This record gives sequence, C-alpha cells and structure tokens, in this order.
Amino acid sequence: MGLRYLNGSSWDEVTREERFFCAHLFQLIEQGGVGAFVAYLNRKHAAGLPEQTNGEIAYEACFYRDLRHFRGGQGPLISPSRTFDLALLSDQAIVIIEAKAQQPFDEGQLAVFERAKAQVAKETGVKPIRLAALASSLYSPSVKVLSHVNGPYLTWLELAALYDGDTRLPARRRRLRGGLGHWGQQHKRPHDRQRTARRAPTGREFHGWPRRRAGWMLARGRHRFGFLAAAPLRNKPQGNATSESELVLVE
Repeated sequence: MGLRYLNGSSWDEVTREERFFCAHLFQLIEQGGVGAFVAYLNRKHAAGLPEQTNGEIAYEACFYRDLRHFRGGQGPLISPSRTFDLALLSDQAIVIIEAKAQQPFDEGQLAVFERAKAQVAKETGVKPIRLAALASSLYSPSVKVLSHVNGPYLTWLELAALYDGDTRLPARRRRLRGGLGHWGQQHKRPHDRQRTARRAPTGREFHGWPRRRAGWMLARGRHRFGFLAAAPLRNKPQGNATSESELVLVE
C-alpha cells in the first residue's frame, strides 16, 4: 500500500542507496550461481575469468581487516575501514566491484582502488586482480575514470536484463512504474546533448556548484553530466501518469 508521507510509494521504491542495490544483487548472484555470473562476464565483457573454480561472491567485504583477523592479527593493519562493495573471490582471480547508484565515480577513490589491486595481490598471492565498475547506464564516465577499470564496466540496466523479472534492481523497477516519461523520450534523441554549447560539468565540478543551482538542476531533471535527476516526491502525480518525478536516478 505504501506510506502516506511518500505519496503511496514504499521505501523500496524511493531509496537510491547503492548498498541497498548491491545487497540485493549479491543475493541474486548467489541464487543464480557465481559460476553463471562469471560466465556472463566472460561472454558479454570478455573478462577472461576462470569459470571452473571455487568462486564466491562477497558483499561489503572489509577485506584487509578481516583477513588480518583470520590470520591471528599478524602483519601490519592496512586500511582497516576499506570496504569493497562487491567482490568475486577465487584462487585464480579476484574481481573488486565498485558500484555507484546516483553518483559519478570519484577519480581519487578509484586511484585508491588502483593501489588496492596491488595490495590484494600481495596479501593473497592471487593474480589477476581486476577492478570492475557498476553504474547507471545514463552516466558517461570520463577517460580518466575508465583508465582505472581493468575489469568489466557494468550497468544496472544490463544486470536488470540478466536477472529478468526482478523488481528490485532499479532499471527493471523503473519500467514497471510506467517507463521513461516525457524527459526520457527527450533523452533518447541523438542531438539532446548538443542542444547547448555549454560544456557539461564533471561530477566533481557538479558537487562544487552553488547549492541553489544544483537544486534547480535536480528538480528540473536536466541531463548535464551523464545521468538522471529525479524531481521531488511532492510533485509525484496520482494515478498512472508518468512524469519526471517517477524517474529513478539509477538504471
């Protein structure tokens, strides 16, 4: 039935928290089989990962801290708070999956994960160590961001298609709620990004904009830096109408 203060929506429909989606994806991968997911990465993204292995999927893996604890506290304490959103672990390869929902990737954070690849290899003796990225299909990563990703670049949209019928992965959920709406139809036009000569700001520049300007952009649902922005919930229409306010920030 939903909640009154969410205009009849449930929190499941409103949340944009990446940990929520990662937790659900973790369950889907476990249920469908890690081997099947690895086979998909090899088939779709030419990941070159071993399929016949003792692979497992980890969620919110505080890798260095827990590995050191398992080893009896031996060795230096490395980045005790460093957590991997998702990770494919095996004796032949490790894939660290860094996920974003409504946010762009931060180049500084990815540089940290670049160093993490070498550290994980040192701690485990496993090679290769890959860094995969998971983000909205409407987000356009910079060349610099992509330079840190030596594993598959994934989108929520393709994973929703992989686990067809699931209503919690964001892209599938958005379609069940009525499609892209008017803004989405505009977004599909090839010339949409060329309607203004102003250079699209990067994610870092966007976060540095004045709060009032950023709020105006989010409320209007404009596309200026690679992904959707949803209008406030109070503007959500009743009935089956579709508008910008029904768009989910991830896909």
